[in-house]
Amino acid sequence: MDSSEKVSVNSTKFEKPPPNPSIGVKIENLRKVFQTLAGTNKKVAVDGVSLDIYEGEITALLGHNGAGKTTTMSIITGNVY
Repeated sequence: MDSSEKVSVNSTKFEKPPPNPSIGVKIENLRKVFQTLAGTNKKVAVDGVSLDIYEGEITALLGHNGAGKTTTMSIITGNVY
């Protein structure tokens, strides 16, 4: 799937939000590109991630190696700019 495609919120691939949700963290179209020190090469680590994290709920990020889980969490916590 490229970044121009959107996944429907009603998709069967996603769990429905809890009743009366209170969103603690909302992320829309998160993107992170790392550059080499010389600035010649670019690596997209996270591209188009949208996510709601609800108060009182446990949230887990699942994915293969290199999927951007650690980068996403580092951005949320302020460890990557």
